[in-house]
Amino acid sequence: MLKRNILANFVGNIWVALMGIAFVPVYIRYLGVEAYGLIGLSAVIIATLTFLDLGLSPMLSREMARYRGGNQSEYSICSLLRVVELYSWSIGLLGVVALWFIAPWLATSWIRSESLSPDTVTHALRILALVVVFRLVEGVYRGVLIGLQEQVRVNVLAAAAATLRAVGAIAVLAWWSPTLDAFIWWQGAVAAVSLGFFMACGHAALPRSQVSLDLGIRTLRASWPFARGMLVSSFLVLGLTQTDKVLLARLLTLSEYGQYSLALLASSCVAMAATPIGQALYPRLTEIHARGASEAFVREFHRGAQLAMVAAGSVGIVLIVFADRIMLLWTGNPELVASVSTPVRLLATGSLLNSCMLAVYFCQLATGWTALANSVNTASILVVIPALILVVPRAGMAGAAAVWAALNMGYVLIGAPLTFRRLLPGEMSSWYVHDTVIPLAAGFTVCLMFRAASPFDGTSATQQVTLLVSSAAATLTAVSVAAPMVRTSLMTAIRRLTV
Repeated sequence: MLKRNILANFVGNIWVALMGIAFVPVYIRYLGVEAYGLIGLSAVIIATLTFLDLGLSPMLSREMARYRGGNQSEYSICSLLRVVELYSWSIGLLGVVALWFIAPWLATSWIRSESLSPDTVTHALRILALVVVFRLVEGVYRGVLIGLQEQVRVNVLAAAAATLRAVGAIAVLAWWSPTLDAFIWWQGAVAAVSLGFFMACGHAALPRSQVSLDLGIRTLRASWPFARGMLVSSFLVLGLTQTDKVLLARLLTLSEYGQYSLALLASSCVAMAATPIGQALYPRLTEIHARGASEAFVREFHRGAQLAMVAAGSVGIVLIVFADRIMLLWTGNPELVASVSTPVRLLATGSLLNSCMLAVYFCQLATGWTALANSVNTASILVVIPALILVVPRAGMAGAAAVWAALNMGYVLIGAPLTFRRLLPGEMSSWYVHDTVIPLAAGFTVCLMFRAASPFDGTSATQQVTLLVSSAAATLTAVSVAAPMVRTSLMTAIRRLTV
């Protein structure tokens, strides 16, 4: 099941990433880079308001995995879902009302727009308020399906929504109205449809059962220590991942912020490559831990860590080494590439280091231990926020990206050893050497050799794409061969095919 879910997650995430990235130059051509900056800021607002989830979606996902492991009854799990649903709808609507009223202040006092009027920005933010509530509630049903290990269904729905969102937006801009309002209204409509399908599938994946709000509240109380830990963790992660974006929205013009949003989108490919592993690994580790199978837990941890390196490591290495070439092929704008290449490399480095911690972090969550992540993140905020305030006015986008890279290096060097000391004693050296360092070293060596030997100057776009694809394939092969468990699986598969 783990292999099937990982494959489904890869296919789904690759398609969603393609839909989210491929049409960005078209959006910029129709709307301008300043309007795209506002769209990028909307993602920050949505991410910020998902804090209102209070950690209930990851808690619900964990309880669904425990239900599969026999630690919850049908009656209790369905009752828990009903309570979380009622809360999510209620708090989502309150969030919409709040954003509706503060939108004029954001448009005039925080966002530095040069060509978009405050009224236009205010109206766009208010439409985005509807998207917020749909995304917030959709997260509940995503948590249900992921916890039940229904990743195939999740990815089919996510891919369909991404296609509708991207292709439909192009149609709206080209044939209806090339305006920011039209673009955002379309995003809201797709979010509503996506929520409807996720809701239907989430309920269909569970058995029909009577529900009791009293039982649901009691089940929630029993699960609250984990949810509370996830709430604190979400708040801290929110501060770490969104503070630079909030500060830049205040310190940069909206046009410059659009450039930073473009760099963020490019670097997000690294996290997108790791996400399928995490979506499959988390419920699997949770289920194994619920059954008390310690040897299987360690084995799945190392396998997940190596798969994360193969996926995110390969993408991150290629993006770091070829950032300028990739951005030029994507945007076709040399001036824009000159501004964003360094931030892309630094952000991709931070995302790659963050992906190194994927299996470590989900190991913590699977065992219900959220205290370490919260302590480390609290210490990080105390360092990172002053660093951003000091660095961003002086170094702008590149400074914010460098802080992100340094933060994640700290996680790898400080957070990981603390996890191994408590949860996986004796496994730290294997993780550092075999799961992380050797695969990354092999990948960087091969990719840098291809960069040195590849004649990009004077070649056509098709030839450059061919060179990049060849470099990526060689890097993927090197990382895969250098990861022991992945190499063994590949050799087994090859022998089966050749026998």
